[in-house]
Amino acid sequence: MTCAAKWREFSSIATGILLLLLVVGLSSPLQAGSKVKTAWDENTDFSRYHTYTWAPSAATSRPLLAIAVRADVDAELRNKGLTINPDHPDLIVNVYGSVDSESSIPVSDPTFAATGRRPVDGVTMWTNQSVGTVSSVSKGTLVVDISDASTKLPIWRAIAKDTLKEKSSELQKQVQASVAKMFQDFPPLKSKR
Repeated sequence: MTCAAKWREFSSIATGILLLLLVVGLSSPLQAGSKVKTAWDENTDFSRYHTYTWAPSAATSRPLLAIAVRADVDAELRNKGLTINPDHPDLIVNVYGSVDSESSIPVSDPTFAATGRRPVDGVTMWTNQSVGTVSSVSKGTLVVDISDASTKLPIWRAIAKDTLKEKSSELQKQVQASVAKMFQDFPPLKSKR
């Protein structure tokens, strides 16, 4: 199977799973005083991961901020000993959020109309019978999802929520601080049962 075919398969399966997890994650209130919440698969051995790549991303209303977020995440992952390797990744990183207003993200989007990616074979906007579920990402939310590249299953998620600064330079500093806090305890230690 080609790398492009694997990404299409990953996109169609993982998009629904990740966004469903987002709905569940955002529906429970954050702990009082906490701006960052992380969750992970406690059965995952994070020590076996050494490389990562980025999931295809959708267009954004703030491209320079998106580049800064990606650079911040890259820096945090490098500090944790991971290297980027698009050809043979152990992990797939996906980042999304909302800065200016509440965003709606389709959980089931086989045409990939919302993300600009390649549609599933045989599905068009005229033949797709399901509208799908839409989840909302509230203003001031940043989500980082990390999935295992071989299983295509999500293994780690961080969600940061805050009232955003108006000035671009202050916003970038705020996002950088949030990303650093997200990765403070990454990779998580294997829990003792």
